[in-house]
Amino acid sequence: MTNTMKRTALILVMILGCALLIGNVGTVRAGGQRWSAWTFQPDTRTVGLFVPPATDFANSYVLPLPSGMTRIQGSIAISHRWDTMAYVASTETGQRALVIWDRNTQSAAHVIPLPLQTASSLYSNQYDWQANENSFNDDSSAMAFGYAMRGGHWAIYVYSLTLSNGIGNLISEAPVVAALHIPSGEGWTPVVQKFSHTQVTFTMANGSL
Repeated sequence: MTNTMKRTALILVMILGCALLIGNVGTVRAGGQRWSAWTFQPDTRTVGLFVPPATDFANSYVLPLPSGMTRIQGSIAISHRWDTMAYVASTETGQRALVIWDRNTQSAAHVIPLPLQTASSLYSNQYDWQANENSFNDDSSAMAFGYAMRGGHWAIYVYSLTLSNGIGNLISEAPVVAALHIPSGEGWTPVVQKFSHTQVTFTMANGSL
């Protein structure tokens, strides 16, 4: 079964949730082209931008790995402004880090260590399921990220790119999770669908079903 077929087969329980965040945001959109497309090549860690009428990359970048990490796990999320990219770096022993890469400086602006996972974890962070601009808020000053941990725990982290600090979270042990019958336990991963103003909307996915 291909990854595409597997992802289609593992249709998710749809649950809406929200986490209260800090700050007021506006809306900024990037790009005046009629269309454009970003591509990601995992073997070379290269992201490239196609803009018509070109037949080759208008821009391309090789994303760095933090020391000790060996690969990028999942896909790449690119902010609304196109100036920030987020991805998960990992090792074969279960170490993970969320990397927030600044396109303007072409360097990792933030490297956030994540709790240990089992070495073979697949579909265990939100970028294994979905990676797009919607994990960033409207002005790309903050991002929300869903992650599964050992023991059936999960969390949604909210991180300010301007403050370089966490500004909110929702964890599987929170009373509201049980009260709203949001799934927890082995295999469940929160996947952020939209981050707008003070609300994070997410679904729950399970790659082990």
